[in-house]
Amino acid sequence: MEDNFISSYLHYSSGNMVPRRFHLWCAASILAAAAGRRFYVEYEYFKVFPELWVCLVGRQGLRKTTAKDMAKKLFVDALPDYPLGSSVESREAFVKRLAGDDWLRIYQNEKGESIEWKPVALFINELKNFLSVNPGLMIETLTDLYGQESYDASTIKHGLQTIINPCLNILACETPRWIIDRLKMNIISGGFSRRMLFVYETIRPPRITF
Repeated sequence: MEDNFISSYLHYSSGNMVPRRFHLWCAASILAAAAGRRFYVEYEYFKVFPELWVCLVGRQGLRKTTAKDMAKKLFVDALPDYPLGSSVESREAFVKRLAGDDWLRIYQNEKGESIEWKPVALFINELKNFLSVNPGLMIETLTDLYGQESYDASTIKHGLQTIINPCLNILACETPRWIIDRLKMNIISGGFSRRMLFVYETIRPPRITF
């Protein structure tokens, strides 16, 4: 076995009827969340941070949730203090939590400077439930937050809320029918689709007798 996280994770998650492709992208997802804004790649005028949005797509019974839950368990065991989002949440509640101090973290950059950032990992059982309150508004907000150094949101109730260095990593599950229907309705489109990686699997691995 190679001495790297991805290979070790695939070994850790083997021995079940989850498609290997799901485990592979789960490993990449939690690795990106653990790295956060502390790592980046210089690209033209920008810094590309490991913000990874992954949606495991397959019919019911293809063990999408099993793959997601295994990744979440390992991630929480390793980083118990890492901020976690909810499986169902309104846009207003999400922005309020992200703008607050509970999710504030600080790291030292390569120059020794203290940098504030707001990481959050979202482990979503069903994407449809997470977007159920107001799909269009939540999708627009997530898309705007992606890769930004600063994000301002203002409401009558909460006033101006500023989010410094947000870093969102998403690992969600969904069926192909729901994805197709929302694409046709232009709910999932544009910038959101370009940021989300849809990992589609159709074949279940051989059955294992326990």
